[in-house]
Amino acid sequence: MTTSVPNDRRFIFEMPFFINYMGSNKLFFLITALAGASILELIPIPFVGYLVAIMLFLAAYKVAFEVMLDVADGHFSFEDKYSLGVSDTIGFKAMALPLIQILIVIFVGRSNPSLSIALLILTFFLTPAYLMLLSQTDHVISALNPIDLIEIVKRLGLDYWLLFAFLVVTGGIHLFVDYLIVDSFPLWVENMVLSFVLYYLLVFNFLVMGYVLYHNSDELDYTPHDVEDTRGKSSIDDNDPIKRRIEELIENKDPKGAMAIIKDMQKEGRNDLDALAHQAQNILTVSSRLSPKEKLTQLIQQRDMVEALALWKTYQQDGHSLRPDEAEDMASLISYCNDKHQFAQVIQMVKGLDKHYAHAPQFVVDQFYLSAKILYQNKKPKQAGKLLQSIITKYDGKANVSAVVSYLKGLQKMGKI
Repeated sequence: MTTSVPNDRRFIFEMPFFINYMGSNKLFFLITALAGASILELIPIPFVGYLVAIMLFLAAYKVAFEVMLDVADGHFSFEDKYSLGVSDTIGFKAMALPLIQILIVIFVGRSNPSLSIALLILTFFLTPAYLMLLSQTDHVISALNPIDLIEIVKRLGLDYWLLFAFLVVTGGIHLFVDYLIVDSFPLWVENMVLSFVLYYLLVFNFLVMGYVLYHNSDELDYTPHDVEDTRGKSSIDDNDPIKRRIEELIENKDPKGAMAIIKDMQKEGRNDLDALAHQAQNILTVSSRLSPKEKLTQLIQQRDMVEALALWKTYQQDGHSLRPDEAEDMASLISYCNDKHQFAQVIQMVKGLDKHYAHAPQFVVDQFYLSAKILYQNKKPKQAGKLLQSIITKYDGKANVSAVVSYLKGLQKMGKI
């Protein structure tokens, strides 16, 4: 069964995709196998049943977390790869929040029932946020950070409330199935059916959470991590110039160009480019989930300054500042605008650099100096003089301001300021 690709909208509109994903032959077989193995829990040997239950529990949670991570990274078909990126003890770590709930009942429930109920409701509400954080950190303490948990809820907004309601509904479905079949079938049949429903709904819930992470990756600053590195893995025939060209485009992070060639070749009957198409599509998927800052940095580093400037203008027009983390990348973009005589853009880009790049004083001095020269050339000598003086006052002794001092003295001698 092939898995459809979702349309990147709220998860409540993507139920056909989720059902199709769960119907994958590999995933359905895996869930069925785990449910079938649950019959071993009934072996009448002390502790064997408990050990089997723990092992199945850990396996089911590992599969569920793998599904969450894969979908969050934009991979919309199930692969039974038993990822090393998910620890074998993830199931135990997932139980940290329920353990806290048990402790609340034991130590708070008797003395203050109202507070106990409030805390239980709060922890239950934060469970999806905890599981999402745990999938990314694999560290219980980090995932239990209340600030991070609340931030997840705030940033997801309506999606989080819808997700919470969905998890409540699926929990009710499991209880309803349990109610329907209890004492209606032999014990081993009941155990297998309930196990199947439990594992199916568990994976289904994590699938939905993974999609919510994917859909809201920009809001969460979530960066897909499962990126295939194709460098050094070429098996391209050196005698095939088309394949060599496609590989070069992929290595140069130009997946659109690569896909354009691949599609043209496939129309002509070439059916040996699937591996390259997968690599290019993988890069496109990851690129589409980059945060605006990461996208800007990528464009600058690829020397695609036209697109980088267009992206920067989009945010600047909305009243937001968008800057890469590294001063060198920002310097490249400013230099490009200056070379193209887009001086108004340079002035806007330089504003606020001292706050964002406080760790790079020389960079700030150089850019402010450039801005001052542009102001003077545009017949604004007083503004230029004030800016030059502020640079000297703030950065003298912290960076090399000799050029700034010399320029200011020159303007003063000419009586320009």
